Amino acid sequence: MNHLKTILTLTVGIFILSAPLSAAAEEGVTVVGEGHSRSASFGKVPFESKPKIKSKDPSIATVSWKGEESGSLVITGVKEGTTVVTVTGKVRVTEIGPGAKKILTVKPYKASVTVKVIKSEKYTKMAVIYVKQKMSIKFPKRYKKATPVKNSNRRVVTVTSQTRTRITIRGVKVGESWLTFLMEVKLKNGKKKKVPANILVRVIAGKPKKDKTHVSIGWDDLYIGEVIIVNPPPGMDKHGKPIPIPEKDDDDDEEVGMLQDWPAQDGVYCSFKASGRNYGGIGDITIENATDKPVTVTVPPGLLLDSDTPQVQDLYVADVPTETPCGGAKDIDKPITIAPNASYVIKDVPGFCPDGEKDPPKPETEGQSVYTACKPDEKASTLLDAIAAVKKMDVGKMKLDVFKEDKARAMVCQGTLWQVDSKIDAEPDNDFTSEKLNARFFEAFTASAKEALEKMPETKREKVETVVKDDIKKIVAAADFITKKTTTKSATGKTLEI
Repeated sequence: MNHLKTILTLTVGIFILSAPLSAAAEEGVTVVGEGHSRSASFGKVPFESKPKIKSKDPSIATVSWKGEESGSLVITGVKEGTTVVTVTGKVRVTEIGPGAKKILTVKPYKASVTVKVIKSEKYTKMAVIYVKQKMSIKFPKRYKKATPVKNSNRRVVTVTSQTRTRITIRGVKVGESWLTFLMEVKLKNGKKKKVPANILVRVIAGKPKKDKTHVSIGWDDLYIGEVIIVNPPPGMDKHGKPIPIPEKDDDDDEEVGMLQDWPAQDGVYCSFKASGRNYGGIGDITIENATDKPVTVTVPPGLLLDSDTPQVQDLYVADVPTETPCGGAKDIDKPITIAPNASYVIKDVPGFCPDGEKDPPKPETEGQSVYTACKPDEKASTLLDAIAAVKKMDVGKMKLDVFKEDKARAMVCQGTLWQVDSKIDAEPDNDFTSEKLNARFFEAFTASAKEALEKMPETKREKVETVVKDDIKKIVAAADFITKKTTTKSATGKTLEI
C-alpha cells in the first residue's frame, strides 16, 4: 500500500492547475482534477502476470493499466467525489533460505489508495523550489491568511513560518505537497469573504544559485499551472524538454515547463479566426496537436487574443451574457483532449473587445489569423469581475419599455467592459464616458431599425426614439454603477478597489 501511495506522483497531460479543497490536506490521498490523469509506474515491481485493477466507483474515477507484468497504473478523474482504487496480483519475491540459498517465491500483493476528484479553484497556485531552498510567499494587500496552513506531506516541504500576510516554506526532499488554508479576501464592495486557497509545492532535485537560497515572491507571481507531455519521445523529459547530456559533476536537474504562454507546448498550436463582432460570438479558436501523443488543454476565462497590429482590437475569451447563447461557451475552462496529429475547433467562442474607442475586427476570409493566444493578462481579472457583477444584477428593476432582459443585460455588460477598461488601461485620453456610451447605443439602435424607422410617420418616430433613449439612459446608468463598484482610478493611474 505504501508503495502505491508513494509512486502516485506523476501528472499526465497539459493542464491548468486543479487543487483540492480539504482533500489535499489528507496524507495518503491522491488528488486528481476532473478530466485529468495521474500515472504510477510499477516498473520495479516484478508481477508474475498482469495485475487486476479496479475503481470502486468508475463514475468518479476510471483506471487503466499500460503494459504487462511491469507497467503503469493510470487514474483519470471523471467527476467530483471520492473513490478507492485497488491493485491486486502476485509478485515474485526472493527470500534467503537455509544455507544462505536464495529461494524465489510468489506472494499475493494488494494495494489500495483513496482517490479524490476535485474541481479547479480560483485561488490556486503552484510553487517550484529546490531541496533546502526557502521561499517566502507574500499575499497582496487585499488578501489575508485566515487559518493555519495544512500541509499534506511534511516529509517533502515544511512551513517554517506563517503570518497573516506571508508564509515561508522550505524544500526537504524531492516530491509534491499541497498547502491548504482559508484566505480572507477583500471584495470590491469593501466586504470581506473567506475562500479556500491552495498552493501545490513541487520540490525538485538540484541546488539553487548562491543568491537564491532564500527567495521572496508575490502570490500573483506564482505559477498558474504546469505543462506536461504524455509519454514523451526518446530524448525528451516528461515536460517535453530536451534531456541535456550530463557532464562531470553536473547536478541532475529536472526541467520544468510552466504556463508562461498558452498553450506553451512545442507542437501544440492555437489560432483564431475572428467573426467580425466585438461582443458575443467573437470567432473560432483552433487548437492543433502536431505531436504524436495525445495532449489535454484548457482554455481559461480571460484568455487574451492579442492583435499583432495596433489598428485591430485585442479580444478576451469570456462567457459574457448574450441574447443567444454562444456554442463555444461549453468548452471554456473545461479540459479538452486532442488526439495525436489532430485539431479541435471551438466554434462561436464567447468574448469581447474592451476597447470601445476602436472599430470591431474585420472578419477573416482567408484563414490567416492576426491574433496570438496568450494567458490572461493583468487586466483580465478586473474585467471578469465586471462580467460576474453584471450577471448578478436584477435587470427587471430598470423597468425598460423597449429592450428585453437578455438584450439589456448584454448592453450593460458591453458598456461596463468599455468603461472599466478605459479606466484601468494605460492608454491616455481614452476615457469612455456616459455620453459616448449613450451615443454609441443609440447609433446601434437606429442602424439596426433603419427600415422600420423610415416607414414611420415623423411624430411616431420621434415618440419611439424618445422611449428608446430613456431605456438607453437607464442601461448606461446601470453600467456606470457597476463600473464604479468594480474599479476606480487614482491620480497616479493605479487601479483602486472600492
